[in-house]
Amino acid sequence: MSDGLGAGRRARLSVIIPVFNYAHFLRACVDSVRGQGIDGVEVLVVDDGSSDDTAAVAATLPGIRYIHQANQGLSAARNTGIAHARGEYLLFLDADDQLAPATLAARLDFMRELRTPGVSVCRTRQFHATDSAGRALPGAPWWLAPRDLDLRLWHFNIAPPHAWLLHRAVVNAVGGFDTELRACEDYDYWLRAQRLGYAPRYSRAGLVYYRKHAASMSADNSKQYHHDVLLHERVLAALVDEPRAHADDPGCALLAAVAGAWTSLARLADAGNSDYERLLALLTRFAAAHRSVTASTAPRRVLRDYYRLTLLRAGTHCAARDPRAASVLSATQERLQSAGIAPASPGWQRVSRTLADIVSDGHAAFVDRYRVARMLCDL
Repeated sequence: MSDGLGAGRRARLSVIIPVFNYAHFLRACVDSVRGQGIDGVEVLVVDDGSSDDTAAVAATLPGIRYIHQANQGLSAARNTGIAHARGEYLLFLDADDQLAPATLAARLDFMRELRTPGVSVCRTRQFHATDSAGRALPGAPWWLAPRDLDLRLWHFNIAPPHAWLLHRAVVNAVGGFDTELRACEDYDYWLRAQRLGYAPRYSRAGLVYYRKHAASMSADNSKQYHHDVLLHERVLAALVDEPRAHADDPGCALLAAVAGAWTSLARLADAGNSDYERLLALLTRFAAAHRSVTASTAPRRVLRDYYRLTLLRAGTHCAARDPRAASVLSATQERLQSAGIAPASPGWQRVSRTLADIVSDGHAAFVDRYRVARMLCDL
């Protein structure tokens, strides 16, 4: 099947589309690439052992390279695409998602302005419905801050795969996606790139569409939560063991990562998920560790946002339910304060002592713990 480039022509951009039983989404996905109106784009559709009509649909799509393999999972399919890609830049587009019109030209222009191999990330809009031609009807935005993207990536994943654009040199340095991961494999990839010095740059130009539907991988909350915990373990291990090797501001990076872990703990508590115990154990080990925490040079607003608006809100939510979480939160706060990362205040100290007293009373009412936890959030 023709790849649309012609003999001897080098692709400027390779768009890798892994697909597994998404034949009904594939045409609209490919059309969103073919409709970009620029030359030098190769489209690689990697069929990961689909049992539906994916092969038949692909055969009707001109200008793509279709690659079939036995089912090995999403990471392996992307790795197959990497192995076959010829472009200077690579973009990973899942078969149920789409690109907004005219986005690739703007994003390639931005990448060339960087002058050195790098990674960029653009805005995303979610969608649930399409028009009669299958084109996305964009809805709510996937929030993306235009600054401090390196810190935000230590906190949590910041964008879906197709919002990222990578120079081939970055992909060569990072390698393939982790085939042991069945979710969060994209987040793991961006983190590995950042640890090698390729922090994401915000591209104001460009827009992608992320489909929300019941059959998507992200809709499986149990699997998603489990892999969130796995990634929290990897992030904290990297930042605690070798902080300066992985972050320009290791103190703030660690605060962002810990705040992200507490946010996940609150979600697991609400869901009654069994991975709650595993993540609480991770946060307990962090709070009890003897290794010193590096002070931060970040602006106070950044520290305040991660500490007060994220870590404390999630932490006190857990503390109101679980006395063990209250103890871990108190120890975490003391450890961060000792490094000057978390702002100390008489109000915090007063309320945290009150919370500790209530939690230590085995007969304390849940409502009392919750009341004090809310007081912490209002400091």
